[in-house]
Amino acid sequence: MIQNIQVLRGLAALLVVIVHCEAIIKSFGNFHYIGIAASTGVDLFFVISGFIMVYTSDRNGPTPLGFFANRVARVAPLYWLLTIAIFAIAVLQPQLLGATKASLLNLVNSLAFWPYLRDDGKVAPLLFLGWTLNYEMMFYAVFALCLFIKNLNLRVLVAIGVLVSMTVLGQAIAFENVPALFFTRPVILEFALGMIVARIYAILPHSKRAAVIALCLAIIALPAMLLAAVLSSSMLPIAGIPAAVLVVAALIMDRGGLSLSWRPLVAIGDASYSLYLTHPFVAQVVIKLSNKLQPLSLLLSLLVILVIYAISITLALLVYRTLEIPMTRVARRLLHLSRPKNPAGAL
Repeated sequence: MIQNIQVLRGLAALLVVIVHCEAIIKSFGNFHYIGIAASTGVDLFFVISGFIMVYTSDRNGPTPLGFFANRVARVAPLYWLLTIAIFAIAVLQPQLLGATKASLLNLVNSLAFWPYLRDDGKVAPLLFLGWTLNYEMMFYAVFALCLFIKNLNLRVLVAIGVLVSMTVLGQAIAFENVPALFFTRPVILEFALGMIVARIYAILPHSKRAAVIALCLAIIALPAMLLAAVLSSSMLPIAGIPAAVLVVAALIMDRGGLSLSWRPLVAIGDASYSLYLTHPFVAQVVIKLSNKLQPLSLLLSLLVILVIYAISITLALLVYRTLEIPMTRVARRLLHLSRPKNPAGAL
């Protein structure tokens, strides 16, 4: 495990929490840009995912089928459980979920990581933030196929070429088919950036001086990433570039012995996938309760957000230990998989 990468995963999840405090942030007036900036948590996740896939395949040399099965065992169990929970709520208490409808076809598409158009015009699964996992599974499929190429540099080059080709195709053709439109958006290039970072990692210096310089670079890259989200468009997701710089800086710091080893940060990084998937449940409940206190002052709004963070992190740590880890172990056992030497996941 690269500790600094785990910390960045935690940072990415914490940023995404802000996005789902949208109802509160809007009450801040112009501060709604905070939510837009915080969406870069997803960009950071995608870059880290691209890095981790190359890094772990380089070290472990998995077969294509074994790699993809490991990814499914890592990502699917907790997501499937929470998706089924959303479906049950949609059946029993549909008024709680707005545009999310209890459709068996939507359930199947969600469990299969297949994008579809909802009644409200959005492309999102039952557990709405699972749209990012649809991209993750697509990337895993592309990378798994590239594992048939034994030369690592050529493998990475081909995988990047596939993602770039898909993006170019998406820009050249006005797809009306939802999956074709979805899977050719420029955001997939952030996986390519992560793969490039993984090859850069192999030549990074082991230097304390470089680590200090990298820390300064990270301090610049983080706000640049947040600002880029405000300036980005669907055609040009530029936030991925400073996100990649931030990952490179974290890796140089790790090589130079400058690890972000504060235990709470590492713990949040370990539980980042659980935090990512469960925090919307917390946010929705707390926001609905806070609506009874309207109108919210700025101070009270900030307090509500802090409550959401506190409960979300606590729940995520609990879910990580009691559900995510055991379910992943069971899934790998059922699929006859060995535990990877490097447990870092994509989310």
